[in-house]
Amino acid sequence: MVKLLNQLAFQPGQISGQEDSIILPLFKELDIPHAISIGLQSQNMAQTFNHSLDDLEVRQDKFLTKNNLELLNKAYFSTVPTEKDTTIGDISTPNNTLHPIVYPADVIFTHLSSTPLIHKPADCPTAIIFAKKNILPVLGLAHLGRPQVNKKVTEQAIDHVTDFYMINPRDIFIGISPSIGPKHYFIKKKDQEVHHFIDRSYWGEFAWEDASYDEPIIRIDVLGKILSVIKQKGVPDENIEAYGHSDAVDTYHLASLTPPLAFSHRYATETNQPHKNGRFMVAAQL
Repeated sequence: MVKLLNQLAFQPGQISGQEDSIILPLFKELDIPHAISIGLQSQNMAQTFNHSLDDLEVRQDKFLTKNNLELLNKAYFSTVPTEKDTTIGDISTPNNTLHPIVYPADVIFTHLSSTPLIHKPADCPTAIIFAKKNILPVLGLAHLGRPQVNKKVTEQAIDHVTDFYMINPRDIFIGISPSIGPKHYFIKKKDQEVHHFIDRSYWGEFAWEDASYDEPIIRIDVLGKILSVIKQKGVPDENIEAYGHSDAVDTYHLASLTPPLAFSHRYATETNQPHKNGRFMVAAQL
């Protein structure tokens, strides 16, 4: 079975719950520098909710440095693409600027070493993808929220590794950050009927109607669907590790704690607390 993490795995040497960096043990074993900014001392990593871009970059650089990652001036940030942008991007040129380069794509890959790939989610699963053919490694970062899963970005990301990089699925390793679970994530049935937010036939058992709410809703298990697709694509269970759906790792629940351990857009919106909105950071490099 896929290894599900139902407790936050903090960096070695940290006191659980007291710091601001958690890891995926699978990627620590693979010796892939990475970190996820969740913990009591984690700070808001979203530019939208920070008055000073300079202060934000200092904060982000400190986070990268303490986790043995290169600074922002060598990094690439993935952002949600427009319809005109590519779904998947391949980075082959080192960042020699003084600031991070923003790359609009749902998934970014690179062969480059010492080049941090960064995404800043709030509730969406973010997948770190590592693969190796002979001695040439490739690293990817995939934003896999409901819209991305709905347009089959998970399938496209794995196909890109197998087709473009010519790597067997059995040589792919995938780790997935904490995200919101179906306990807190749903869409209203009436909205689905009008806007068709999801393809019910595609989501299958990972989207179901629930009449126990104050109006009919459809609960959505985004992580469950992602894991199902990854396994169908031939990635072995032992190569997959994900933070599960227990309260201990659900971003909505983590944001509801006092003090909060994470940021959740949905929690901030539903409770009308815009000051609690924000993003955490997922960063990894070869």
